[in-house]
Amino acid sequence: MPLAANRDRTRLMAVHPAKTPSRALQSLRRRLHHLLPIDVLTTHYPDQHGQVVLNLELSRTARAVITGPRPPADSGPETSSAGV
Repeated sequence: MPLAANRDRTRLMAVHPAKTPSRALQSLRRRLHHLLPIDVLTTHYPDQHGQVVLNLELSRTARAVITGPRPPADSGPETSSAGV
């Protein structure tokens, strides 16, 4: 699969055919997973609805924080009692 790097080599661009943008990103991630440490994949151009698709690979810690228990809805922002 041909890949094009930007000037500072921090981003790669690839053209990958699929039925939908999401499927293209999933397939691309599967193909590159063992070759490159990829955190984020994104479509370069918006789809017919004007949306750009992101495909994120989160660490187990980040996933646990995001999907973990939420604080009660009535609790305000956490405040520290230090300095009181």
